[in-house]
Amino acid sequence: MITEATTARLIDGQLLADQVLAKLPRRPGLGTISVGNDLPLQYLNSKQRVAAMQTGIKLYQRQLPATAAKARLVSLIHQYNDDETIDAITVQLSPLAHFNLNYFATALRPDKDINGLHPVNVKTMIAGRQAMPMPPLLKAIDTVLKAADLTLKGKRAVIVIRNEPFREPLTWMLMHQGMAAEWVRPDDPKLAQKTSIADVLISFCSRPNAITAVMVKPGAIVIDGGMSWVGPEQWAGDVAPDVEQVASWLTPVPNGIWPLAIAMLMQNTVQLSQRRQRASQ
Repeated sequence: MITEATTARLIDGQLLADQVLAKLPRRPGLGTISVGNDLPLQYLNSKQRVAAMQTGIKLYQRQLPATAAKARLVSLIHQYNDDETIDAITVQLSPLAHFNLNYFATALRPDKDINGLHPVNVKTMIAGRQAMPMPPLLKAIDTVLKAADLTLKGKRAVIVIRNEPFREPLTWMLMHQGMAAEWVRPDDPKLAQKTSIADVLISFCSRPNAITAVMVKPGAIVIDGGMSWVGPEQWAGDVAPDVEQVASWLTPVPNGIWPLAIAMLMQNTVQLSQRRQRASQ
């Protein structure tokens, strides 16, 4: 029988609940920043929302006008860097944006840099010491090449591209697979001469129908990364329709390389989230 007055010690259920919840895997978080609002970016943002819903990823989307100041973009990147619910960051530029990816790559937190644009990540990947997952776009291209199920060693690859940060990693990836790879600018006066000898031709120049059949080696694998809106409900890639009669494999637009790259974006987000949560335990 208790005869003395006592004061019960309180058990803080909320504290215990927080401790339990802290040990549970949280939803991976992906932060995107779009600079510009053209139709290709709208398409990508829409596809990303669908993919995030399918995978349970928490998606943060911010949009800036194509004329946005660099300081505004860098400020948003820093907000994403500091937000611990965001595991991965990607920046998407309209061709109308007045600066390129090099302008902000160093502002990205390296362990959230899902595209491998930060100089530290580029250097480690090219050196063969890749700490981050392969960038989504490169992973998508790699998947397409494997789907073609052809021997690539000793083949020649040409990349038509103006996006500087992706040139070196993409060239490195192709060379790592045993190919002789080079990139060329879309305004190169010898463009047709260079593309016509490529066994693997990859184009990311955002110029509708810029690559025609006479510029493609018969039997080549052609990956079309361009996406331009050319009319009512009509998309065009960098590759003209007549290339289909020449190439052995061709990725269509828009349902070619970009849906696959978005899937890889989600896959990498999950991987980065798992890595960051393990590191915090």
